[in-house]
Amino acid sequence: MNDEDIIRVYPVIDDEPEKIYEKLENSRFVFEALSENKLVPPGVGDMVLYEELDLLRQNVIALARKYGFGDINHNIDNSLKLKFDKELGSLIYEKMKITPSVAATLPMWQFLNLQLLPDVVFWRWGNSKEHFYSERRNYLGTQWWRYYLFSDSEESLRIYSKLNDAEIAELYERSGSRGLPEHVFEISKWFAQLSRNILIKNEREMFRSVIKRYNAELGFRNYFSLDENDKFLIFKNCFDDAVVLN
Repeated sequence: MNDEDIIRVYPVIDDEPEKIYEKLENSRFVFEALSENKLVPPGVGDMVLYEELDLLRQNVIALARKYGFGDINHNIDNSLKLKFDKELGSLIYEKMKITPSVAATLPMWQFLNLQLLPDVVFWRWGNSKEHFYSERRNYLGTQWWRYYLFSDSEESLRIYSKLNDAEIAELYERSGSRGLPEHVFEISKWFAQLSRNILIKNEREMFRSVIKRYNAELGFRNYFSLDENDKFLIFKNCFDDAVVLN
C-alpha cells in the first residue's frame, strides 16, 4: 500500500462533549496531558501516533505564542485574531494531512478542541461552548475547512487572505446549504479566473459585490438543478455587472 492510500485519522472523544466541556470549565480550561493508552480511535483508518499529536500541539502553541498566547499582559486585537486564524488553518491543514472525509468527523474535532488544544481555544474564544464542540462553529475544524475550501489555487488563497471574519463566515455558512466544498471552490476559482487580466482597485470590495449579486441570483433558482456551466454563466454576469461599477 502506498503512503497516499493510507487514511490518517485522529482520536475521537470518549464521552459526551458537554461533560468534557464542563470538566474543562471547572479546571479553567487548563490543558491536561493525554494518556496514550486512553486515546480512542474512530474505528476506521490508521490512527496517528501519540508523538504526532504532541508535535501538532507544539506547533500550534508555537504559532499562538507569536500572537501573545501565554502572555497575560498581551491583548490581541481583532485583526491579529483573524491573521492567527488563517495561519492556524494553514498549519493544521499542512500538518494533519487528512482527507475531507476524515475532516467531516465531528468527534475528531471535538477531541482536538476539548482535549488536545483547549487552552488555545479558550485563549481565542473564551468559554464559548460552540467553538469547542458545535458542528458548525467548532474552532479547529472551522479553520481547517476554511483553508481547504480556498486552497484550490494561489489566487483563491490570495482572495481568502483579504476577507474579514464576517465575510468568510457568511460564505462558509451559505456554502453549507449549497454543497460543500463545491460552492466555495467554484466562486473562488471563477473570481480568480475572471479578474486575472482586469485592473481592480479594491479586490476585496469587488469580491464582496460579486458574491452579493451571485447569492441574490441563486436565491431565485434551484441551486442543485444547475450544472457548473449554468452557475458559471450566472457568476460571470454578476462579475461583469460589478466591473462596470468598480
